[in-house]
Amino acid sequence: MKYYTIDKGLSGGSAGTPPAFVAMCHLMCDSVDAYESANAPYARGDIANFTNVVPVKLVSDVVVENSGKD
Repeated sequence: MKYYTIDKGLSGGSAGTPPAFVAMCHLMCDSVDAYESANAPYARGDIANFTNVVPVKLVSDVVVENSGKD
């Protein structure tokens, strides 16, 4: 894994509405294979120890990043 980000949901699309997600975690890896091999030993089994929310997994490709890092 190169790095990660964690987002906390604040509100939905309209003022006063709840967010669609409580939180999101973005794991930046070199490839899907690298992610899968690193994640395999954990495979979400530990998430149930912290929340009863069913996790949603989305695999995507970052096409633009502007984190301000050099």
